[in-house]
Order: sequence, then C-alpha cells, then structure tokens
Amino acid sequence: MYICFLGFIETLQEIFSGIFDTILSPILTDVLTVIVTFAVDTLKKTFAELFLQLLVVVLKIVDFLEDIFDIFSGYRDVYVDRQPTDLLSAFMSMDKVKMAFLMVTVLAVALAFLFTIIAVGKSISDMTLEGKRPVGKVLGAGVKAAVAFALVPFMVIFFLQLSTILVRSATNALVMQQTDGTPPSMGTIIFLTGSLDAGRTDLAEPSFTDSVRNKYYTGRVSYTDMKQVKKDFDPAKFQIAICAVCTLLMIVILICGIFLFIQRIFDVLLLYIVSPLFVSTMPFDDGASFGKWRDMFVAKLLSGFGVIFTMKLYLMLVPTVAGSRLLMFDDKTLEGYAFINAMLKLFVVIGGAWAAFKSQHLILTILHPEAARAARMSTAMMMGAVMGAAGGAAGLARAALPGKRRRVFVDHQGSSVLSESRSLGSIKAMEQEAERKSQAFRG
Repeated sequence: MYICFLGFIETLQEIFSGIFDTILSPILTDVLTVIVTFAVDTLKKTFAELFLQLLVVVLKIVDFLEDIFDIFSGYRDVYVDRQPTDLLSAFMSMDKVKMAFLMVTVLAVALAFLFTIIAVGKSISDMTLEGKRPVGKVLGAGVKAAVAFALVPFMVIFFLQLSTILVRSATNALVMQQTDGTPPSMGTIIFLTGSLDAGRTDLAEPSFTDSVRNKYYTGRVSYTDMKQVKKDFDPAKFQIAICAVCTLLMIVILICGIFLFIQRIFDVLLLYIVSPLFVSTMPFDDGASFGKWRDMFVAKLLSGFGVIFTMKLYLMLVPTVAGSRLLMFDDKTLEGYAFINAMLKLFVVIGGAWAAFKSQHLILTILHPEAARAARMSTAMMMGAVMGAAGGAAGLARAALPGKRRRVFVDHQGSSVLSESRSLGSIKAMEQEAERKSQAFRG
C-alpha cells in the first residue's frame, strides 16, 4: 500500500514537472522578462529624466554667470541715464572719478613745475661733470610733461574704446553666429552638445543647425522647456557625463573670470586717477616712469582677453569632440572600445577646460610679465579661499550630524588619552634611564 502511494506521488510529480517545463515555464519566463524589462526601462527613464532636469538647472546657473561675465568684460552694454555704454567707461565717466582725477592733476602740475626747477638747478650745478644733463633737455622734458597732462585723458579714452572694440569684434569672430546675429548662450551650446546622439529623429549628420536642434540654437525654443525637450530627445541617450564636466568646469572658469574683470576695473581706475603723478616725473627721468605706467595701463586693459578668447574657442571645439563623427579609438576587436572612446573624449573636454582656465593671464604675460605674476598669485589666493570655504562648510555639515559629532568627540578624547599615555611613557623612560646612569656611576 505504502509502496503504491509513493509510486503515485512520483507519477504526479513527473506529470506536473512535464507540464511546467513544457507549458508554464516558457509563459512565466516571457511574463517575467516583460515585467523586469519594463521595470528596468522605467527606472532608467526616470533617472535619465531626473539627471537631465538637474543638468538644465545647472545650465541655467551657467547662463546667469555668463550674463555677469559679459557685463564685467565689456561685451554687453550697461545703461547710464538710459545711454548704452560698457561698464568700465561708465565708471570712468562718474563725477567723483572725474573730480579725483582733476585734483590729482592740479597736484601733479605743481609737482611737475617744482621738479622742473629742481632738475634745472641740478643740471646747472653738474655742468663741469661728464654725462651731465643739459638744461635744454630738462626744459624739453618739462614741455613734454605739459603736453602729456592734456593728452593723457584722450589717450585713456582711446585705449578704452579700442579694448572694447577688440573684445566685441574678436568674440563675435570666435562665436558661431546664427541668422539674427545673436550668439547662443553657453548653456544652450552645452545642452546641444549632449544631445547630438540623443535625437528621436534619426539624422545622418546631427548638428546644431539641423531640423531638430536649430530651433534651440536660434532661441525659438528654450532648453528649459522640458515638455518640448522630451518630444525631441531621448533623455536616456544624453551624454550627461560630458555635459556635467563641461558645466562644472565652465562655472569655475566664469567665476574666476568675473573676479579677474572686477579687479581689472579697479586697477584701471586707480591707474587713470594717478596717471598725472607719473607725468609729473618727466623732468627727472625723461618719461621712464610714465612709460612704465603706460605699459601697465595697456596690459590691464587687455588682461581679460585670454580667458574670453580661449573660452569661446573651447565652446566651439567641444561639440566636435563630443559628436559621434569623431572617433578617438575605433578598434572594434577590443571589448569595451566604446567606453574607451568616451573616456578619451572626456579627457579632451577636461583638458580643454583646464587650458581655458590657465589662459586667463596668457596675453598679460606677453604684455607685462610682472603684472601677470601678481594676477596669478591673486587667482591662486582666491581659489584657495573658495576651496577653504567649501571645506569648512563640509566640515560644519559633518559636525552637525549627531553620530558624527559623538565620533569626533570620542576620537578627540581617545587621541588625548593616547597622547597623555605617550607623555607618561616618555617621562617614565627618562626616569629609568637616569636611574641606570646613576647606578653605573656609583658602581
């Protein structure tokens, strides 16, 4: 009886096992595959859309910093009494600056007259010495100083206008222009760079001016319109890594550039106000000090050209580097060649951003090496202050957590006890050494 029951159970197992293997297993496998694929695709789509929204938020910060950068660099006009002008010219035309310049000029004229009298007297007393300075040369230098007092304001205005024209003309030459003549923002360029392989419409050669991206490039549609963006692009195919690196590095470059141009404004204002004092020294040194002032003034006016040109050039090359047409590693026989190609492109993007950051003082180094060294030191101090502030904020955030605070306290207490035990051990060792020497001396 028992043996018959076991045989019946085994027969049922074989029957149901066959039914499961032949009928239920394929059905369940297909159903589970569909469910798992749907869940994975849903999560991937959700996270891709989330990352894309975060990228758009950071790109808006880039556009905001770009507006500030354009104002301080003189590329974009400000308005004084509803009249357009660049920011540096607006500061130079302020009544208080003009009054300060006038007062310094009056003082410098008096000093120039005094210096001329002293230089003439010294020239007359040195008539019997070799290498003397003739009186006629001293008086000629005085006349040059009188002419320079009148020409310096015009020279300053000329160099201001020249620097503004150079900035705007060169920037427009480097920026990819569109039909209405208004260049796209940096955020738009970075966004379109990441979308080159993410279009829902297959194009043979995707570019900024194709049928899908041209409306973003020309400004008819904003990249912040997520509803339209999801219709045109697949968020899962966006090159988020390259866009994130470009965005973060561009924020650093823009912040450093903004501080560079702020420093440039105040340096130029100071040089402009004190310029008559250098003119007044012409009777003494035949214009050597005034020549140094002139070189420094021109160098300061052109000090921001390096970061402007390199940054625009960088934004021109990034789309080519990130696009699918450029392959840096095409050995398809090697497993993971696509990942290697993406990493090489990412290295180029990071290196280009670093070159744009280091080019802030490139042109200034050619014009005035001493001013370039001082500018590099100030930039390093600023970056150190920013990094220190960020580290301090992170430390405060960690200390604000209860668990972290207790651990820090325990670690501090443990280190104090360990230090105390080490000190006691050192004292005890010194006592033992003294006792040993005393016994040896008595022996």
